[in-house]
Amino acid sequence: LVHLVLSQDHTIRQQVQRIMELDREIERFEARTHFDRMKMHGVNYVQETYMVGTASDKGSASDSNPPSDQSSQEELFADYAQKCDEVLLLQEQISRQEEAMEQITVQIQEELNKRWMERRQEELSSKEQESSLSDSGADQGGDESQLLFEQEQVKTELSASL
Repeated sequence: LVHLVLSQDHTIRQQVQRIMELDREIERFEARTHFDRMKMHGVNYVQETYMVGTASDKGSASDSNPPSDQSSQEELFADYAQKCDEVLLLQEQISRQEEAMEQITVQIQEELNKRWMERRQEELSSKEQESSLSDSGADQGGDESQLLFEQEQVKTELSASL
């Protein structure tokens, strides 16, 4: 179970790292695309794109009716403001989840450290017991020594994993 938990922890860490790398790549690509479009179509290319659709629907009426043009801009602005609010909410959620993940990571690390220290103390006490038994001439059976060997092997692997 310990090996499974450590393996899963390692896998999760790798996946989180990969997600963060992909997010950075996506942001760089979006920024590059936005910059290229600004160069080609001008600074207001997004607004002009939306306005082209409304201007083609209205035809020449948009030129003679500035209040409707004003209302469409207000609608666009309201939609933009709503999207910005949604993005902010998502960013806050991400921040809270990252904080929770950080806290869990710290708790896991503390628990691992605590267990490692307990295991280390057990190792030291078992070594003292083994040395006292070997000094007194006690003979260990083959099964018992095999069990101790396997136990030490698992402990060594766990220490290496940590």
